[in-house]
Amino acid sequence: MDVVAPGEMAITFSLIKQTDDLEFYKMAVRHFTGLNPKFVPKPEWKKHYFRSIISDNKIYAYWILVSGQPAGFFIYLLEQHPFYERVDGVIREVYVEPEYRRMGLATKSIAFVVDKMNNLGIERIFVDMIHGDKRAENLWVKNSFLPFTQRHKLRKNE
Repeated sequence: MDVVAPGEMAITFSLIKQTDDLEFYKMAVRHFTGLNPKFVPKPEWKKHYFRSIISDNKIYAYWILVSGQPAGFFIYLLEQHPFYERVDGVIREVYVEPEYRRMGLATKSIAFVVDKMNNLGIERIFVDMIHGDKRAENLWVKNSFLPFTQRHKLRKNE
């Protein structure tokens, strides 16, 4: 149990369970809509996004809890390097609900993930983020992540 000083928030992390599907889905829609106001979940996304996260034993999804209430989530995965005998860590999503932002929750979540990966002996940890998202870029740089590579996506009818 976490000991919390009077006036402080109890911040904990809990694995997202299969029974959390509806709550996670709603929060994920808010997350992706925040990244792209034109985001509309396609039937394929609705059907597979949560299920693929929960069913893959190399993907870890956690709630960010404040006093036991979901305030956000993060997702990370372990990925076999295509050319070397090593596993890399990839942080795919960190989302904090607007009313809980600027409280250090994202930074605490990142520290939690980095600690988990360090304990597994993961030496290379990457982060995926949307190009041009300055707020996210500042968060990652503040947490010692530096630009490493850049991928571009072929634009199709989206």
